[in-house]
Order: sequence, then structure tokens, then C-alpha cells
Amino acid sequence: MTVDGSVTEDSNVTEDGSMTVGGSVTVDGSMTVDGSVTEDSNVTEDGSMTVGGSVTVDGSMTVDGSVTVDGSVTEDSNVTEDGSMTVDGSVTEDGSVTEDGSVTVDGSVTEDSNVTEDGSMTVDGSVTVDGSVTVDGSVTEDSNVTEDGSMTVDGSVTEDGSVTEDSNVTVDGSMTVDGSVTVDGSVTEDSNVTEDGSMTVDGSVTEDGSVTKDGSVTVDGSVTEDGSMTIDGNVTEDGSMTVDGSVTEDGSVTEDGSVTVDGSVTEDGSVTIDGSVTVDGSMTVDGSVTEDGSVTIDGSVTVDGTVTVDGSVTVDGSVTEDGSVTIVPQV
Repeated sequence: MTVDGSVTEDSNVTEDGSMTVGGSVTVDGSMTVDGSVTEDSNVTEDGSMTVGGSVTVDGSMTVDGSVTVDGSVTEDSNVTEDGSMTVDGSVTEDGSVTEDGSVTVDGSVTEDSNVTEDGSMTVDGSVTVDGSVTVDGSVTEDSNVTEDGSMTVDGSVTEDGSVTEDSNVTVDGSMTVDGSVTVDGSVTEDSNVTEDGSMTVDGSVTEDGSVTKDGSVTVDGSVTEDGSMTIDGNVTEDGSMTVDGSVTEDGSVTEDGSVTVDGSVTEDGSVTIDGSVTVDGSMTVDGSVTEDGSVTIDGSVTVDGTVTVDGSVTVDGSVTEDGSVTIVPQV
């Protein structure tokens, strides 16, 4: 079916071939097309839309029901969807996307504007968004995520690739990432974080659950952690670090601010801290300790390397030191 003008239909539309329309399409019922749909103007659909081929729309697309597309979706303007959207190919969108149901895409998603999703989002390919992403459900992503705006997720985030975020990340559920995480803004996480790659954050990190990190962590702001922290790589922190649980670190720790830990500290590398250190449990370090501020420890201290402290040292338990100890009291 090829129409140079608009199509207005008060009931269902069933098309066994492709549909090409030069004007707008308005359908009050469902639309089923076995081939591709090419639309030079707006599409308004009060029912569901099922397309066996690809969908190309130069205008906006508004659908009150579900959208099922076996091919790719290319949309030059806004998409508003009150039901679920299932696409077997890629999705390319130049405008904003508002989705009240779930979104399942077997290919990649490229979005030049904002994405608002009231349900879950599952994508087998990469996700590239130039605007913000707001998802009320969970996000499952098998490839890379690149986001130029903020990302807010009320559910969990599962990511098999890397995450690059130019603004803030807020996640109310758990976050699991198999690749690296790069965030230019702050990270706020209400549950657990598991990260197999490196994590670089230019803002602050606030974490209500536990953190497990196989790579290095670089944070230009403060770190607040209500659970335990386990890191296999290096930690570089320009602000303060507050942890309510234990800290286990296999690499070196460089801290420009103060460190407060309510649990024990186990460190396989060296520790360099420009601020004060307060530990309510024991502290075990296999490397050297360099401290420019005061040190207060309520448990025992075991250090296999040298200890250099420019401030005072207060220890309520035993001290075991295999190297030299240098303490310069602050005047």
C-alpha cells in the first residue's frame, strides 16, 4: 500500500505487504503489517501495532497499545508508547522516548534525546543516549552504555559491558557491571554494587549496600559507604572516605582526605593518607603506611612495612610492626 496523502482509519488495519504513506496515519484500532512501514509524517495509533518488517517514521509516533516490530525502528521525532515495545532489530531515535510499559530490544539503541521508561528495559546491544535516562524498573544491558545526561533507575542495573556517564547516576536497586564505569557526576546507589572493571568518578559516591570491585577506583569527591567494601585494585580518593563496614583492599590506597571506618581494615598494598584515620576495628597492612594526620584505632594494628605519621597515634589494642616507625607530633 502506497499513499501520498494521509490515512485515517476508525477500525483495524491489516496489511500483508509493505505500507508507505506520505502523510499522517491515524488508526483507532490495531495495525498489523507483514512488511515494512515507511511514514513521512506522524503516526497515531490507539491500539496495538505489529509490523513484520522495519518501521521508519519521519514524524512523531504515538501508540496507546503495544508495539511489536520484527525489524529495526528508525524515528526522527518523538515516540510515546503506553504499552510494551518489543523490537528484534535496532532502535534509532532522534527525539524523546516515553514508554509506560517494558522495552525489549535485541539490537542496539541510539537516542539523541531523553528516554523515560516506567517499566523495565532490556537491550541485547549497545545503548547510546545524548539526553537523560529515567527508568522506573530494572535495566539489563548486554553491551556498552554511553550516556551524556543523567541516569536515574528505580530498580536494578545489570550491565555486561562498560558504562560511560557524563552526568549523575542514581540507582535505587543493585548495580552489576562487568566492564568499566566512568561517571563525570555523582553516583548514588541504595543497594549493592559489583564491578569487574575500573571505576572512575569525578563527583561523590554514596553507597547504602556493599561494594565489590575487581579493578581500580578513582574518585575526585567523597565516598560514603554503609556496607562493606572489597576492592582488588588501587583506590585513589581526593575527598573523605566513610565506611560503616569492613574494608578489604588488595592494591594501594591514596587518600587526600580523612578516612573513617567502623569495621576492620585489611590492606595488601601501601596506604598513603593526607588526613586523619579513625578505625573502630583492627587494621592490617602488608605494605607501608604514610599518614599526614592523626591516627586513632580501637583494635590491634599489624603492619609489615614502615609506618610514617606526621600527627598523633592512638591505639587501644596491640601493635605489631615489622619495619621502622617514625612519628612526628603535630605542633
